[in-house]
Amino acid sequence: MAELAAGLIGVSHAELIRPELERLALNYDMLIVLWRVTEDGHIVLIDRAHSHTAVRVEMRVGLRLPMLVGAVGRCVAAALDLPADELRRRFATLRWQSPPSFEAYLADVALARQQGWSLDQNNLYRGLITVAALVRDRNGQPRFGISGITISGQYAPETFSRLGEELREVAAFTGKALFPLGHGIPDQE
Repeated sequence: MAELAAGLIGVSHAELIRPELERLALNYDMLIVLWRVTEDGHIVLIDRAHSHTAVRVEMRVGLRLPMLVGAVGRCVAAALDLPADELRRRFATLRWQSPPSFEAYLADVALARQQGWSLDQNNLYRGLITVAALVRDRNGQPRFGISGITISGQYAPETFSRLGEELREVAAFTGKALFPLGHGIPDQE
């Protein structure tokens, strides 16, 4: 219904998800961003919400990154379930400020598949921690990523586990609302 309503009243998926972004930003006192997973192998930042903290991370709408990089990328890799050789080939093309080894990345992808969310600690950007989960369509394909981004050292480690679990729940609910069974996906029909 949400997708049908969005087409009828001109509300985008991002606008429908925005209240959750704002709630999470206020509850966790950090930047929460919404990424769109593109068909050309990228993620694009399409919306963001932040708390009113004086010191915070800022990222611009329109930022475009390879879809397998960072916390969202680990979740996308888990969802795509690529053969290890193909994943290794794609991993070799990624740019990180502090790159993980392929073995560490592969272990993170397996963990993301198991727990439904992922963590990037100072790999994509030094000094930043990112927690992410995916919004999937009814076929299990990644459509959006939701991530919390903060400066390293600001939170206890258990905060990231709580945020990851909540992002997973929000992403699952959002996926069911935006891409319900029995309703078409506009760009695939």
